Amino acid sequence: MNTERNLLFGSLAQEAGFLDGNTLLEACRLWSARKDTPLAEVLVEQGWIEPAQRAQVEARMAEILQASAGDERAGLWATLAGSRRQELAELEDDEIRRLMHGLPVTASPHAQVTMDFAAAGGAIPTPDIRALSGPTYVLKDVLPAGPRYTRTSLHASGGMGTVWLARDTHIGRDVALKELRTEGPPSGPVPLRFLREARITGQLEHPGVVPVYELGCDAGTGQPFYAMRFVKGRTLTEVSRIFQRSRRTGRHEPLELVNLLTAFVSICNTIAYAHSHGILHRDLKGENIVLGDFGEVIVLDWGLAKRLGDPDEDLEAALPGLELRLPTRAGQTVMGQVMGTPAYLAPEQAEGRLDLVGPCSDIFGLGAILYEILTGQPPYTGTDTNEILKKAWEGEIEPPHVHWPEAPPALEAACLKALAKSPADRFATAAELAQEIQGWQDKQRRKAEDELRQAGDRLMRQQAALVALTRSEVFAGLDRDATFRQMIEVAARTIGVERVSIWRYTEDRQAIRCHLLYELSTGRYSSGIELKAETFPSYFQALLTSEVIAAHDARQDPRTCEFTESYLVPLNIGAIMDAPIHIEGGMEGVVCHEHIGPPRKWLPDEQLFAIAIANLVSQTISQWEHRQMLGRLQAAGNA
Repeated sequence: MNTERNLLFGSLAQEAGFLDGNTLLEACRLWSARKDTPLAEVLVEQGWIEPAQRAQVEARMAEILQASAGDERAGLWATLAGSRRQELAELEDDEIRRLMHGLPVTASPHAQVTMDFAAAGGAIPTPDIRALSGPTYVLKDVLPAGPRYTRTSLHASGGMGTVWLARDTHIGRDVALKELRTEGPPSGPVPLRFLREARITGQLEHPGVVPVYELGCDAGTGQPFYAMRFVKGRTLTEVSRIFQRSRRTGRHEPLELVNLLTAFVSICNTIAYAHSHGILHRDLKGENIVLGDFGEVIVLDWGLAKRLGDPDEDLEAALPGLELRLPTRAGQTVMGQVMGTPAYLAPEQAEGRLDLVGPCSDIFGLGAILYEILTGQPPYTGTDTNEILKKAWEGEIEPPHVHWPEAPPALEAACLKALAKSPADRFATAAELAQEIQGWQDKQRRKAEDELRQAGDRLMRQQAALVALTRSEVFAGLDRDATFRQMIEVAARTIGVERVSIWRYTEDRQAIRCHLLYELSTGRYSSGIELKAETFPSYFQALLTSEVIAAHDARQDPRTCEFTESYLVPLNIGAIMDAPIHIEGGMEGVVCHEHIGPPRKWLPDEQLFAIAIANLVSQTISQWEHRQMLGRLQAAGNA
């Protein structure tokens, strides 16, 4: 009974979800003892699959065998996971064991040596052939018949070639297969460039460059191709645009920018490696960078790459009378005297000055990638390619802060230096640009560590202040105003603000009145200020809808800017933080913290502390009013 065919059936049954791995192994053990019965029949007899499921699997097997020209082993390798092969190789069945180790199940007419794979621990030995006698194992008996690469789907298409996701049937893995487009003359600059791309990519042995597995020609068409690792992931352009969209909506995570900059440093290091080997990329852009699903950062598409010092005789620019062919999109690569992608071109490339193109041009490309990270778009934009090329000729670039006002100044400065119109004004090397960005990240890390320590210190002070208040005799006393004075003084000193006050609604709830205010610099207390709802409707609406009104810039915040001229400016108040006072579930007022001077950002721990103080105020008011009610009831009872 054909071992390959039976195991193929079992593999497909597992792939369809009819069997789990353990059941498949047990079924193979049973079948091994009665090979005159098909594995499918064994599975049905044991009740592990239904007859209808058997028919489905057999139909699927017929499709696979048709696609592989009847090669049962090729079909088996395409469906059987590597871990499952190892498990099957451990079964006590010589035929299955030999098959899983890649040996012919039956003796081949080409065989010359018998190798004992079981004795070798399952590994393929490499003995001295001259020392062996008897039949020998020939590789062609193991490898499936037919083409080595089976195209699965079209992955991408460019001006020079197409990239397919393909299956390497010899190794049993997915690969990217890039082949020269069939249209066009078989000789000339494009095939030469394709060949050069394959060789340069293969010679750059660096983690940031995709490894090339094979360079060859299709046996049927004669068209050149090369196979390389298929990297699953997204382009840097995609990730940058997602980051910028989430940033604009306030939904981004701080680590998103960190991850993008870490990837950028890797790109710089990859280009530095290429430059150290005398290779220029000449088409750097976000779409040519893949960020893998497992942290890989790969620089792709070395189609315009060249070795420093080599002539450009294979380029269209060297051909007399050639007209520049502009792409339909500014993000596509162009060839001719202008080489590269218009939206990312260095000025010397845009001018077609191939004699000036060098490592400095790749530095510009790296700056363009950094620009894309900071803005979500390339350095040049326009309605058509000619407009974009004109901007590239003139070096007309808007600073990143035009698109992202909060763009870190140090990153913007590094980006604009890399994008300088004059090559002499750019970074000298890709490594220098990488060090600049890495240095900024190191400073940010140290700054974050310092902020974390400061936050810890603030939390300790705040906790100590709250504990002291709750243990204070004043807090448990009968003098409500004395308790309030201690609370707002502690709040002012702990957070470091000039004024803290307690405000409550009037009885008609059409105004709030300051019950008590403390000024840190003078140590004085005051009261009586009133704000009316009809004068400041936005603020009163915010009181009802905001848990905390944290106006970092009180004169610009729409909730508080209404009283800028009448209240904020005369007192030089730059920031306000109001925490609500709740009495029996209802909002009755606020504890207001006022910062004198320029705008100030209220940190999350400061807002939580303000809420805690407001809760203590609420508790004090509730206790005091409860005592007042009990006093009245007692007085009424005595009467």
